[in-house]
Amino acid sequence: MISESNKALNVISSSIKTMTHPSAAKSHIENAKTAVEELKFVFETVFLEAGLLPIIRVASILEKITKLVEKIYESVSELSYLAYFKSVAEPNVSLVKPNLLHRGI
Repeated sequence: MISESNKALNVISSSIKTMTHPSAAKSHIENAKTAVEELKFVFETVFLEAGLLPIIRVASILEKITKLVEKIYESVSELSYLAYFKSVAEPNVSLVKPNLLHRGI
């Protein structure tokens, strides 16, 4: 999830430099959000029973980071609209979601 947030921030940064819409960052943000939900599920089911609250706190912090990256994306998207940034053709994105969290299956 951190790598997806990093990719999203890189796309957003690049879009500001090139004055283009940051639409490519949306898929990275969605992947990060999916990974956060999977991680929270694993932590709540496995680690809560074992009494490992610090690990659950880490997941909570990662969730907050992902939400902040999404807010940055929304702000830059609004900026790109108001400043008439150039549109970029959407790349062909695979509909298959990558396995972001290995569950040992």
